[in-house]
Amino acid sequence: ANFLSEGFQELGRKLDRSRLGRAMRQQDADRAVALAALGQKAWEEKVELGTHAGHRDLLSGLDARAGELSQEAARLEIEKAALDNRRRAELEAFAARRKAVEVVKSPIDVALREARTRRSAAEQSVKQSESRLAALAGKLAGLERDITSLSSAATPEAQQKAAAAQAERSKLAAEQGTLQPTLAAARTALPGHAAQETRLAAESQKHAADIAVIDAEQKAAIGRVDAELSRVRTETQAASQQSGAVGKERGAALLALGKALY
Repeated sequence: ANFLSEGFQELGRKLDRSRLGRAMRQQDADRAVALAALGQKAWEEKVELGTHAGHRDLLSGLDARAGELSQEAARLEIEKAALDNRRRAELEAFAARRKAVEVVKSPIDVALREARTRRSAAEQSVKQSESRLAALAGKLAGLERDITSLSSAATPEAQQKAAAAQAERSKLAAEQGTLQPTLAAARTALPGHAAQETRLAAESQKHAADIAVIDAEQKAAIGRVDAELSRVRTETQAASQQSGAVGKERGAALLALGKALY
């Protein structure tokens, strides 16, 4: 029982010491705030600090440095705004230049696709016509041989087959007669289609090259602006860090002044 009693008493003493420690720390913090406020008030009201020249000179220097940093931050903010505006203006200008070229290039690309379709169709027509004419020539040669052979036979069956062969020969000859001018026309048109496609392709490539130049110039121009913005951000961050350090040092100086005046 005595052991438990002593244990509870020791625990109570530890709790008391802990509460006392917290109270003392809070009291010290409150006192520091009050002394810093005293120093702040004395400094703001320009109290005569001849006997505290060291504190006065330190605070004067810190206020001057804080003012410089504030001006630097304002200057950097103005520079950043100007760079942001310049970046937007550059992007708009390059977009307008690119659009102007695209407006010219677009119908050329449409015409180029149509020219390629016409040239491809003409090539296909030539290929198909040549193939069909070659096949017709072979068939007609075979029919001529059949007709000659059948014509010498006097049987009704042979005469019937000869008549059928002659009808087939007439039909194929008519097709041959139709295909020959079609082939000639396709062959005649093909060089013109190819020339038009070549011309349009060259024009399209020229405009594509112009767009590539605009894009490269934009990349370089925006890159220069972004480099300046990066520098401004770095300088702004450094000024902010310095302002924080000056503010912290100023707070300590005001507390020291308050202690000296108290």
